[in-house]
Amino acid sequence: MGQANLQNYENLSDDSIVALVKSGDYEPVGVLIKRYYPTILLYVNQLCPEELKEDAIQEATFAL
Repeated sequence: MGQANLQNYENLSDDSIVALVKSGDYEPVGVLIKRYYPTILLYVNQLCPEELKEDAIQEATFAL
């Protein structure tokens, strides 16, 4: 996945990215992860014990 391609998707809404993914274009998933990763980290750091943080982050990003 090239940086130039990700930049093409960055201006799209979440709904537009989800529509692309549903149609089989998985490339813009990285944009969603980039958008929501800070929020995921915030919640994981506040709510999870240290030994579960890595798994919680993986599960949350997988759920996107």
